[in-house]
Amino acid sequence: MSQSKNKRQIEVYRAIDKMKRAKPHQVIQHVASIMGEDAESAAFKRAIHRDLKSLTQDNILGVEYFTPSGEPIHPDEEENHANLRVEYFLLAADGQNVTGQELLKAVGAEIMGTPSLMESTHIEENLTSLGNNKYVISMEIHIAKFIHIIVDADERPFTVQFARTTKKLESHAYRQALLDGLTGRSLILLLPQGTVSRMKLEPSFGHASVSFQKEHGQVRINDHGSSLGTEYKVMSSHEADDMLHDHQDKTIRTPTVVGVWKKLKQPTTQEMPLAIKLGDAKIVFSDS
Repeated sequence: MSQSKNKRQIEVYRAIDKMKRAKPHQVIQHVASIMGEDAESAAFKRAIHRDLKSLTQDNILGVEYFTPSGEPIHPDEEENHANLRVEYFLLAADGQNVTGQELLKAVGAEIMGTPSLMESTHIEENLTSLGNNKYVISMEIHIAKFIHIIVDADERPFTVQFARTTKKLESHAYRQALLDGLTGRSLILLLPQGTVSRMKLEPSFGHASVSFQKEHGQVRINDHGSSLGTEYKVMSSHEADDMLHDHQDKTIRTPTVVGVWKKLKQPTTQEMPLAIKLGDAKIVFSDS
């Protein structure tokens, strides 16, 4: 990103932070006055619109659409309206930020959830300083390469829903509708793989869910009628350790495979560590 573009996007962010909610023309006027630019310049207007779109796609900004009379437009209905009014706002204010979230965004994934559970969640690239009494949800991004979502075990019971990510999340109304549909303590892990079923605005949306039970170390797996189904495999601690941790002697270590992949036909409760496959997306669950 060029220095001028970087400075402009910072000023776009500051403008919306100051105004709380802003229409594009308000952002253009504000940033132009700060940077000494011509607010009527077509090139400058295009640049600000690109910045707003980029910050929205990076989940830094949220966006809502309204009819010309000011009525909010329901998610999925934006294309049915002409002359839309647009308002931008900071997503940081909705309690959906977690430490390390940029690691997920870099691979096209995202996490959402109930605010109290999000506060007890962070994301790491390596399991070097995990600590005790943690649950680890490890998402494979390349062969033998994982990103780790870590949740305090004291938060149980809680549920993680898995679904395919979508551009609809650029709409604040759609994001809010998803969050409003959550019950209890819940996380939504949105994956970029096309083999994962899409989200639906229902309590049992998406591909599958894994519920961390009151009994420590137990999870309940449930497929939500996905087209490709869900598979699971119980693992040994040795196998999970070899898979998720970097070892100096890893080239000579041989994982001890305990279980085989089983097709999930009905909800089942299992002990961690274990892995699930949603199409070609692999997730490993373990604890410390």
